Formats: sequence, structure tokens, C-alpha cells
Amino acid sequence: MSKRMESYMAKPEILESKPAVTEAAIVRLEKRLKSKLPLPYREFLLRHNGGRPQPATFVPSDKDRPTEVINSFLALDGDPDVDDLSTFLKLYKKRLPASFLPVAYDAFGNLICIGLQGPGRGRVYFWNHESERKDDRLIADDWDSFLESFQTPESKAGD
Repeated sequence: MSKRMESYMAKPEILESKPAVTEAAIVRLEKRLKSKLPLPYREFLLRHNGGRPQPATFVPSDKDRPTEVINSFLALDGDPDVDDLSTFLKLYKKRLPASFLPVAYDAFGNLICIGLQGPGRGRVYFWNHESERKDDRLIADDWDSFLESFQTPESKAGD
């Protein structure tokens, strides 16, 4: 197991993951997307197919913004009514920027997305369902930074 994959076991802890994803399933997804997944997210998906982060609170890279809470990461072959990546792709196809892949959601219908193309590739964004494309905001420069931003609600950045 690579050091990167070992690090995904530490922070945040992922509870209630779906059955493991195969390499073949990821290749099928990449063909459908016509894009390779950014390697850190790809490795995360191989290790954790969906699930709930614990802690669920993260601090966006713009520390002036409030913390956010994730309900669940999306899964390949997840529950179509809850956390299935394919279902989210169909539901949001015409609403999300073409270069965004939804990877998680919050309690209010907002999405956490990863950039698949261009200068935003590998970056993590908060997509507000109410303002749609007017308020896509960068929350982490890369997947590893995003995972490192999770903290318990009582802790503060830099503690």
C-alpha cells in the first residue's frame, strides 16, 4: 500500500463505506467522463467507496469562510436514493460546470466537487445549489489538503 493510501486511513475516518471499488469500475467511470480521475482522489476512491467522514466538519482554504459539514462521500454503485455517483452525475449534468465531478454532498443539497480538467484539475470546490455557477468556490488546492482540513467542531485551524 502506498504512503498516500495509508494517509487516507487516518484523517478523516470514513465510516459506512460501500463495497470496495475495482480498478475496472474506475476505468469505466473514467471512460464515461472522458477524463482520468486525479490520482489522489482515484486512490481515495479505491480505499473508501463513499461513506461518512468522521469528523464531518472541514475548514475551507479561505479561512474567512465558515466551516462546512459533509453528509457523505459519493460511491460507485451506491444507493441511488442517497449516495450513488452515477445518479448525481445524471441529476446535475446540466447544472454543474463540465469540468466538475461531484464527490460529496452536504445536508442542504450543496456539492463538493473535484476539478477534472484545465487549471482546476485536482482542486476541490464547493458548489452552492442555490446560486449554481455564480458561486463555485475553491475550498482546497488539492485532494490531500481537502482531507487534511477536516477537524472536530471544537478544534481551530492551526491547533
